[in-house]
Amino acid sequence: MSRTSTQKYKSHPVDLKTIGAQLGVATVLEGSVQKSGDQVHINLQLVDARNDRHLWAQSYSRDLKNIFAVEGEVAQNVAEALKAKLMPAESASVGAAPTRNAAAYEFFLRATPHYNRGNDRHDLVAAEMPLAIMLYQQAIAADPNFALAYARLAIAETSMYNFAPDRTEARRAAAQAAVERALALRPELGEAHFAMGLFALWAQRDFAKAREQLQITAQRMPNNAEVIAYLAATARHEGRWQEALDAYRRAVQLDPQSTHINFQLAFTYADLRRYVDAMHVLDELLAAGGNIGDIRSTRATWLAMWKGDLEPQRTMLASLTPGSDEYAANARDFFQLAWWSRDYAAAIRAALVSTDAQWRDPNNIALPRLLYLAWAFEAQGDQVKAADAYLSVQKSASDALARGNASVDQHLALAFAYAGLGRKDDALRESAGALGILPPSRDTVGGIATLNYVAQVDVRSGAYDAAFAHLHELLELGSGTSISAAMLALDPQWDPIRRDARFAALLRQGENEVKLAP
Repeated sequence: MSRTSTQKYKSHPVDLKTIGAQLGVATVLEGSVQKSGDQVHINLQLVDARNDRHLWAQSYSRDLKNIFAVEGEVAQNVAEALKAKLMPAESASVGAAPTRNAAAYEFFLRATPHYNRGNDRHDLVAAEMPLAIMLYQQAIAADPNFALAYARLAIAETSMYNFAPDRTEARRAAAQAAVERALALRPELGEAHFAMGLFALWAQRDFAKAREQLQITAQRMPNNAEVIAYLAATARHEGRWQEALDAYRRAVQLDPQSTHINFQLAFTYADLRRYVDAMHVLDELLAAGGNIGDIRSTRATWLAMWKGDLEPQRTMLASLTPGSDEYAANARDFFQLAWWSRDYAAAIRAALVSTDAQWRDPNNIALPRLLYLAWAFEAQGDQVKAADAYLSVQKSASDALARGNASVDQHLALAFAYAGLGRKDDALRESAGALGILPPSRDTVGGIATLNYVAQVDVRSGAYDAAFAHLHELLELGSGTSISAAMLALDPQWDPIRRDARFAALLRQGENEVKLAP
């Protein structure tokens, strides 16, 4: 059973039978660790959770310098108590110490809470992963052959690239160097293949490679819910929706209280415009105590997508404490609420208060905060300030493209800037460039989000026929977290085409669930 489902319980749980039932497990291993000087004392017991019967108990007293051997010894003893046979590769794995350097291992352990928080909540990546990266680097400095630390460092760097978002070549190169070093040191290490799988998924969008590496990981780390969840994510990016749903459900069985995995299952339902199913998953998370900002804000946003109801989002955002990490993480939501409410003064304030250079949307397209500010100035009628903001975005995106950073984000930012400056042909050229890099046929998730922005550029450039064609294509796909009938009716972006006779057909199309291929 995964960490995310077990970490909520107290160190000394009273009712193991209830815990076993909640987790769906037959046995529970519990214990304590006491440290005194250079000595460590470990008490462990294996309990049958169905009847509270003790199956096995053991105490260990060891010097700290030999602490690494204890993990393998414990694993072997527990396997024997369960009458389970470990395969030779499994025996070798549990007996292998990740490092023999105590200082390196301490840095690694200190990095773990920061890594876990960033991994569990992508809205905390920018705050938590830099701390994890620093500590992993210190672990590697103490032991340059610490393959597991390199693998975790690679995942942390890749997370920064994708979710912070820090879409720079330097960040991408750091992630690649770390994962390649991990595989060079220990080609058999499951976590190293996991890191390569996530690098291929997030930084390269090479889904065949991601699937291959994650399948290797699954062989070395069987029943690891996180690995299965990322195989599901890979299937979703490839448009294999039913396979993604099945894999996410399997991952939830293995890690039933994981906020991240349940959230991704809900996200898949929402992409298919199955908002009832998505809300059911989120509501179960909240009822179980997962009352965290990204779940609450996502639920509120999806209610707006589904029903056009802004009150849940207004209530949720009003409950946040100014200056808190959660308040800062929801900066784009403050803007969106004001934008959808057509309160452009509030939208301007939200964009000015935030210190983020970029705002990442739910499908990981990152656009400059200044672009949002330009839209709000323009909608309010302040053409001078809008033009200044558009010019800043144009220069920044043009410079990035000139440096070789030919990303979807930069092409879209430049397209919107050109549209705002009246350079319609240039805007359409850049949006076509973005769609050429990331069409839905290459990446169902990122490509759909890109297509949504391309349709917006079409509207802002007066290319209404193209906008309707792109919107029609969009609504045929799994685009429920990007567009819906309610959002078409609500979002000021679509005002210029709202009175076109073709708009009513789009609204009807956007009310239906996405049809899955047989």
